Amino acid sequence: MKKTVLILVSFMLTVSMAAQHSIKKKGNSHSAKVKQLSSSRVSTGYYYIKCAADGKYLDVPGWRTEAKKKDTHLQKYDLDNGWDRVIHVQRYRDGWCKLTPAHSPYVFDIEGGPGATQNGAKLQLWSSHNKDNQRFQFRKSSYGNYYYIKAKHSGKYLDVVNSSLHKNGGAIQQWDYTGKPDQRWILEPYKGEVHKIHEGTYYIRNAFSQKYWDVAGRGWETNENSRQVQIWEMDDGDDRRVKFIPAEGPYFYIQFQNGGRVADIQGSEKGNRGNLVIYEKKGGDNQKFRISTIKGDNDRFVIIAKHSNKAIDVSGGNSEIHKNGPDLHQWSIHKGKSQQWKLIHADGRFKNKPFKLSSK
Repeated sequence: MKKTVLILVSFMLTVSMAAQHSIKKKGNSHSAKVKQLSSSRVSTGYYYIKCAADGKYLDVPGWRTEAKKKDTHLQKYDLDNGWDRVIHVQRYRDGWCKLTPAHSPYVFDIEGGPGATQNGAKLQLWSSHNKDNQRFQFRKSSYGNYYYIKAKHSGKYLDVVNSSLHKNGGAIQQWDYTGKPDQRWILEPYKGEVHKIHEGTYYIRNAFSQKYWDVAGRGWETNENSRQVQIWEMDDGDDRRVKFIPAEGPYFYIQFQNGGRVADIQGSEKGNRGNLVIYEKKGGDNQKFRISTIKGDNDRFVIIAKHSNKAIDVSGGNSEIHKNGPDLHQWSIHKGKSQQWKLIHADGRFKNKPFKLSSK
């Protein structure tokens, strides 16, 4: 009996040791795969980043100038010519990089902060704070011309959620290294001009005339609350210059540079003819606007109020766009000449040129 028990115990120990050896071998195999990746000196610059598994590109939800900004999850999608597809890679001396889409000041960030080291944490846009969950490294495979993108805080890699391969809208997460195509990324350099709507100042000009947004009045009276916005020929006043300040989603505050007040639909009116005025920034939806593209055009836009979903329009319509003095108000979207605008760079290397969408 004792002999039988000893034989049984010996057999169980042998099986246990073999299992442990198998697990250890599996771990060594995974480690060997990771060692096949080498840190690559990806240069600072602008890139499209394409998933090798299905040919779709890193993307921010929303179309072209209406792409979302802070606190939104990244996805992959067919390529279009929106600035949210053009990713600025800023490489630091230690080889880690900060990634920022050209359409906004917000950066790639693993949701949950530096403590989010678990598989499945999503890739989002967030304010830059220079912590390790916003640092990424491109590690080149020895088997092909593609990269694995490693998050510094977790040691995990950017990965496409399996169920979304070959589909538009597939979410991006971090995951343990697998070496599979859904973790492989191809960098395509973007060598064209890069226009960032959230940087610099602009004049807003009617797309079919030489009349610009202007605050009615002279001198400092143009910085009073409830001053009407109109169109007028160009002069050198700061009441013609605006900045586009990111709000939530695809929206912006339009800030006039003669004192810092913002465009405002007076009284939060939701109907047609609600006046466009300036007012101190309150944060209401009547002060938030999205810049909507004209289909088939690269530099003409419709400016739409969030609270009403109506477009900024020249009072009196198309017949008034060549005159000094017509007021601006909101009107149902029809995309006629009185609702189309060009955003003209007021400074910088693109001075006097229109803001444009990117082009592949």
